[in-house]
Amino acid sequence: MAHGGAGFRIAAVATMAIALVGCGSTAPGMTPSPVPSEQASPAGSAATSPVSDETDGDTTALSVSVSPVATGSSVDSQPEGETVVEAAGPDGSHYRLDIPAFALAAPAAITLRPLSGANIPGATFLAGVEIEPSGLRLRLPASLTLSPAVMADTRTAVSLAYSGKESPRAVLGARGAALAAGTHSILLTHFSGGLVAGLDASGESLWLQQGTFNTDTRAGRQAEAEHAIRVLEWAEQQGRISHDEATSSKQTWMQQWLESQIEALQQDPKLQSEIASGDIEQAGDVEAALAGIAQKVLELGNQGNEGPFAEAMAKVIALEGTFARNVIDHLQNDPTFQQKLDLGLVSNMDDVRAVLDAMFGIERSQDIIGDSATSRLIHDTLVAWFKRFVASVLASCKEAPLDASLAAGFIRMAQELGDTGSAAALSDCVWEGAWLLDVDGTLKRTIELGAASMDVNATYTSRQILLKASGGAIAASGSITVSGNQRLFGEGKLICTWSIAHSASVQVTGSREGAELALRLQLPYEPLTMLPSCPGLPKGAPPPQKPFSSSDPIWAEVLQEIRLPADGGTRKVSRTRTLGPQTDVAAGTFTVTVVLPP
Repeated sequence: MAHGGAGFRIAAVATMAIALVGCGSTAPGMTPSPVPSEQASPAGSAATSPVSDETDGDTTALSVSVSPVATGSSVDSQPEGETVVEAAGPDGSHYRLDIPAFALAAPAAITLRPLSGANIPGATFLAGVEIEPSGLRLRLPASLTLSPAVMADTRTAVSLAYSGKESPRAVLGARGAALAAGTHSILLTHFSGGLVAGLDASGESLWLQQGTFNTDTRAGRQAEAEHAIRVLEWAEQQGRISHDEATSSKQTWMQQWLESQIEALQQDPKLQSEIASGDIEQAGDVEAALAGIAQKVLELGNQGNEGPFAEAMAKVIALEGTFARNVIDHLQNDPTFQQKLDLGLVSNMDDVRAVLDAMFGIERSQDIIGDSATSRLIHDTLVAWFKRFVASVLASCKEAPLDASLAAGFIRMAQELGDTGSAAALSDCVWEGAWLLDVDGTLKRTIELGAASMDVNATYTSRQILLKASGGAIAASGSITVSGNQRLFGEGKLICTWSIAHSASVQVTGSREGAELALRLQLPYEPLTMLPSCPGLPKGAPPPQKPFSSSDPIWAEVLQEIRLPADGGTRKVSRTRTLGPQTDVAAGTFTVTVVLPP
């Protein structure tokens, strides 16, 4: 790959020279003198740049020997989940491996085995860990973090990624000065291990000069780009080049690295087989394999549609678009799927919805990465399939109304596809549900007024309030019987008792939320007649002259929202509310009975 004036290429020369910004010219602030600089680099935030563990493309990868301990830390990893493996070395060094979701092609037992030592040319071993299974290749990079027990000199510390168990070979990793103090991080695309080492004078030449690459191979071009990026980071940290110069040059090398990654995807036989098959069951694997590269292109290439990253994004779009078109062709010629579209059976709704949801996700992905032509093709195909299925479902809805929870996903999909006609027709055909509600409640209320106090003990009983759902909402009304008493105390003595015995109206509102009914009850504030004469009141104190409200609404207010099983059953609810001198304890036993559709 040819680079322009902003390119940053490493030359293998007899004396170690920091690579130049631009081909064949010395960058401002850069000298061919040996490194490290006398100036210590400031510790920055933990950074992670691409680092190859495919040393076959690097003709100067150096041989190392490692000594892993007998036991390690293992975790069983599943492809669909993120995996974290941590281990501690015999000297107290700490290691952590982070594997993103869908990086693995199949379940695997991942083991971190710390090293007790290593022989590294031109360097002193500080920390290291081996990863098993050795040679396991990843679809998305994993991050290996190494934290040596002994603080390394940031001017000479480097991290190294090595490959192979019998005769391991290593390439340069992250310069210590570019990372958080005491922490080194390496991205790995397949497993063997990582090292942290302190370079001596000969090691500076060996490892930082490491730069003769077999650029006729994809791995060689990747290794060349990764090494250039690492040396650029070190040079910026040491003040050898400016931030703008480093950024401009790194962008060129990052483009080469991205192209090598895309080339790897194009040459991955398993991925290419999945793309060619058009099997929607493989959509998750294909999307995961392409998502990491697409995201990196978007981040580094001005959204991937302009500048030097446009070509890289075009290749990602081509892979995604090919898979999407193959999926459509596969389903168009799948007699089982086509039959399910035309039968319109409720028993097929889950299967059809799963396929359409997956297709809808691919459409959104194509739209995000800028493949409008494929996105439109998927959209038009989706709408056609959707209308066919809805038409067959509606043909039998009068005899068999649709369950609301089953139809909700299709109604939402119709709205998202802009098919308002299908959404309205499905809504009209939905049996949203009906229930009978039985209520047995209690309220215990106390009011402390210094020398005087009052309490209320009441029960609330209602039977078979008919709840109906319409448009997703539930509304009902009924009658509830309230009974009990209200008592007044003065200086610890019972002064008066009033009985409570009447009926009140109750309003029920709410909605169905998945497997539950979310309901609120409301009782009106109804004024009672004036209190009768109370013999225990202090002499000369007349009874209240104004009506006062009953305690009926308090019970429902304290309970607030109650959640009951939509499939029927009994649930008990109890809540307490304190407002100044007043404490209310409301409880209830609620029984729901499902009313079957006609």
